[in-house]
Amino acid sequence: MKILVTGANGRLGMVLRQQLERREDLSPIYLISPRAIPQTEKDVTADISDPGDLKKVVLLAEPDVIIHLAGVSGAACDANLKLSRAVNVTAMQVLCDAAMNAGTSRIVFSSTAAIYGDRHREPVSEAHQVDLSSTYARMKHDAEEILRGASAAGHFSSVALRIFNIYGDRFSDSLVHRLLSSTLSKPSRLQGLDTFVRDYVHAPDVAEAILRSIKVPLHGHLTMNIGSGEPTSNRQLVHLLSNLRTIHYEMDEPRASFSCADIGLAATKLNFSPETLGDVLVGSRR
Repeated sequence: MKILVTGANGRLGMVLRQQLERREDLSPIYLISPRAIPQTEKDVTADISDPGDLKKVVLLAEPDVIIHLAGVSGAACDANLKLSRAVNVTAMQVLCDAAMNAGTSRIVFSSTAAIYGDRHREPVSEAHQVDLSSTYARMKHDAEEILRGASAAGHFSSVALRIFNIYGDRFSDSLVHRLLSSTLSKPSRLQGLDTFVRDYVHAPDVAEAILRSIKVPLHGHLTMNIGSGEPTSNRQLVHLLSNLRTIHYEMDEPRASFSCADIGLAATKLNFSPETLGDVLVGSRR
């Protein structure tokens, strides 16, 4: 099966590469930025924000599946709205149109938990009302809707994975990494100990969910949460990480913020059973 991966040189893309290279049944093509230097014969350069460039790659590759990871994330969306929309929204429309002409059977899209917002008290399911309070969330939701509409037209099936807080070796901006890297002179800053709660999911588990989404039986479109399913407060996080090393932090003004996934659907559809943060940290101590 031929797989085209966009954003293949991004943080999650690099983790996904490691797993793809172990799969003899999958033949990957890695789409990377023109500014990047190809590392293997599987790397293809294209500007994801250039519709003509992106369409050309898809039509030449004729992939069975497209895994769409490329995106401008978080606050960076507000820094350059034109570029962010081209990458986060327009590129999805281009991929859908090109996929139809290339005979692609499925698109798997890395979406975000930001679509739900953070004003919750319990894990949210895919049926939960969206809260598009950031530019990033709105753009990702727009891309989901484009994908949903294209698959509803019967051109191909599609999966949108709403991914929660990823951590791992490459994710230096995650709070897990920042706390582990904290020093007495450069403490990490926390927005409360008990009121700030997140769902931390290990990058290899996310990559595994993406690969399982390639072959899950499906007609039309499916949206699934990808997280650990375990709410972790800052207090709990500091406690867990303190088993590895001394953690240094300072407190900002506390705020109520809760974001955690109900992963029941992914467990049923993908047999998704991620490691908890505690289990990952125990493994790292061995």
